[in-house]
Amino acid sequence: MKTLKVYFYYWFASLFFILLVLYFFNSDDAVIDINIHDTYYVIKNYALSESLAIYFALIGFIYWLFSIDKIQIIVFLKETHTLLTLGLIPIYFIGYFLLDRVIESKFLLFDETSKLNLFITILVIVFIVSQLLFILNIILSTAKHFTRKN
Repeated sequence: MKTLKVYFYYWFASLFFILLVLYFFNSDDAVIDINIHDTYYVIKNYALSESLAIYFALIGFIYWLFSIDKIQIIVFLKETHTLLTLGLIPIYFIGYFLLDRVIESKFLLFDETSKLNLFITILVIVFIVSQLLFILNIILSTAKHFTRKN
């Protein structure tokens, strides 16, 4: 059985986010609220899903270009990047669903979203570290490819 190339996983994730935009996050009240000290950041799920769809399609395109040009990328970094990046998608939805159900306050003016904010912050940090691994992999693989040619 032939395994799928890594760029297909990113393109499938991109299609997943496009479908999320079309079916679930099309309403105006679907937002993520992040409270940092005295500042609230309100991000529409529509805009976030759209941005992630474009970003995942771009990552898939970069991996596809490396495959076409026969540039060998570091397998460990590729697998770690893919596992962390695509593994965060179900973790986010499961965690958001579970934490959003728990955070119903009996006092309407009291904000109990600190657990949800911490959860989203940790996921964003892991996502950023994963993307740094991607950039490192691209730089090292390109440098190794062009030093071997000369």
